[in-house]
Amino acid sequence: ILKTIYSHKEYYRRIKTFLKEYNPPFYKNSISSKSEIVAFIKSLWILGIVEKGRRYFWSLIITSIVKYPTKFTLAVTMAIYGFHFRRVIEAI
Repeated sequence: ILKTIYSHKEYYRRIKTFLKEYNPPFYKNSISSKSEIVAFIKSLWILGIVEKGRRYFWSLIITSIVKYPTKFTLAVTMAIYGFHFRRVIEAI
């Protein structure tokens, strides 16, 4: 079950659904520190180049920029969470 729900295709599909439905009262969409910039660049490298599910990652990035620009930071954060969840499942 865990491998299915955290598979690239299913997880990124759920993020897109969440972004579509979620209406935050206010969401800060800015990068405020050097560490956040470094984390974003690392996520682009690992999730967008190295990972097998990179096509789903790029689809999420493009969708969030085009359709939900105010939720872009949230989309990247959730993609990073998914990476973590997949690593935890592999360790089980």
